[in-house]
Amino acid sequence: MGSWVTLTALQQPFAVVLEGVGETDARHFLESWQWCEAREVAVAPEGATIIRASVQDASVRRAVAIGAAATAAAAAEAAAATAAADPDTAKGAAASAATAVAAAADTAAADSDVGELTGAAETAEQRATAPTYRALADQLSGLITRLAIDARRAELLMFHAGGVADPATGDVIAFVGPSGRGKTTASIALGKVFEYVTDETLAVQDDLGVLAYGKPLSVKQPPPEYYKDQVSPSELGLNAPSGALRLVGVVMLDRQPGHEGAPSIRPVSVAESVEELVPQISYLPERQKPLRRLVQVLAACGGLRAVTYSEAATLPEVFARLFAEARAAGHGSGALVRGAGVGAGDVDARGALGAREVDARGAARANVVDDRGAAGAPGAAAGAAAAAEPAAAAPAAAAPPATAENTDTSDEELLRAEYADAVRDGESMIVLSGTTVRVLGGIAPTIIEAVELAPRSRRQLVNAVVEVHGDPGEGLAEGLVGAAVGELVEIGLLAVVGRGVGRDE
Repeated sequence: MGSWVTLTALQQPFAVVLEGVGETDARHFLESWQWCEAREVAVAPEGATIIRASVQDASVRRAVAIGAAATAAAAAEAAAATAAADPDTAKGAAASAATAVAAAADTAAADSDVGELTGAAETAEQRATAPTYRALADQLSGLITRLAIDARRAELLMFHAGGVADPATGDVIAFVGPSGRGKTTASIALGKVFEYVTDETLAVQDDLGVLAYGKPLSVKQPPPEYYKDQVSPSELGLNAPSGALRLVGVVMLDRQPGHEGAPSIRPVSVAESVEELVPQISYLPERQKPLRRLVQVLAACGGLRAVTYSEAATLPEVFARLFAEARAAGHGSGALVRGAGVGAGDVDARGALGAREVDARGAARANVVDDRGAAGAPGAAAGAAAAAEPAAAAPAAAAPPATAENTDTSDEELLRAEYADAVRDGESMIVLSGTTVRVLGGIAPTIIEAVELAPRSRRQLVNAVVEVHGDPGEGLAEGLVGAAVGELVEIGLLAVVGRGVGRDE
């Protein structure tokens, strides 16, 4: 009989029963999660997500699979005998045999892999098995985090990030980065000077309040050990948060082993960092106007910055300066503001969507990033964290010649917006459609803004582009706008909605 441990993650209750785990390891699990209110209980509390976790060596799992297969074989044999003796009951017996075979297949599949996790995120009970306690503890850390993220995905802005707080103010700086970037090492170095908030998921509320998630830190071990040790923040000598927390800064970690001297800090635009930033945000499209909200949060924190450094030991001095700057500027307080204003440029031969072109699917000329991010990337079990590979930039396309196909100036065909959200970032525009984020340049942002409130005709779009970017003359505006509209329709950001006499604006 296993012992129950209850804990909270991102304010979600969990109850974990450990089976096949020795007393020392069970005590370690309890202590490593103490900052998440872990405690032993006799009965799992109502409403908690149940996780049944067990250590099973390979021989036990093989025995379970073999036993299930034998049960299925026996059921099939009985069904065959029944069919021969009594055809009227053969259908029921065959159905029972089929169920047994299916169950055996499921059991064999579940027990054939090390560290099998079963149960969908939406169910109340999960299972985890592993060959050793270290492997089990590593898997439980990830599973609990993913389930908590899934539960809060429509309520919080969640960065795949570490975070520390200023003990004097509760101000929090998040440091974002994909797995392997050094978040845990940075969390240890910074958490001994400031207050440790999390090394994995930094959850931000609508008022910029931050939920502390003091999970055990996942510390890599020397090869060939695959699984990480789960170490209590207390064991590492980290400082616990002492009050309410509020986000005042967001930085991207850029660890460069060859970097010399003190860490450097530089501002980065959202458009510039989207390929790296968006995959580190869990379930970005789950909320209303998520891009605008993201830009508002970053603006309220003084904008996004990148910190380039070599060793984590050099970070505390930099973060002390960042905290001081945030206090002086009043970051994290007051009303949230929208992002950067509109930038203008001339229509030229850079092509319909600007010089930054990526042909990821043979059609779209935009930087494409899957935005399901840290908790929902394709192919990741239960929304495991994953980072997208940056797409390679294609050469800039020349402006297409004016032809009958791309110079349609009819005011009858109306086009409307088909995207979920869009926000300006300087001269670029970041657009969310489905689960894809694109960065548009050139004249495309002007076209997107023109259709934001109501459908527009092609002539109206040409007029809008000329008003902002100027008229290139020689009838080129119609061709350029026609080409841009064609691409935007092809990638699903615009749609033809019908015909009606338009009004030039």
